[in-house]
Amino acid sequence: MCTLRRPHNSPMALRRQMVVSKLFKYVKEIQKLDDGYALRFHRSDDPEDLIGIIADYIVFESLNSPQLTFALVEEPQAKAFWLQV
Repeated sequence: MCTLRRPHNSPMALRRQMVVSKLFKYVKEIQKLDDGYALRFHRSDDPEDLIGIIADYIVFESLNSPQLTFALVEEPQAKAFWLQV
């Protein structure tokens, strides 16, 4: 159960909206998994900024939804990678 159950205009909800919108700016594909979702990113998209945004997302969601798990999976030849949630 997600612990983020505050009004949509609370500081926590606004922070989550900022973190998620930054992340989804880079998402190239979304796949539904049996136990969650996989978000695909291209490695050519500003990698240093992208890794920081992914890290912010993981930290934020881990603190507010501790039941979630995360995995980064690299595609062969390092052209893209997936964040599994």
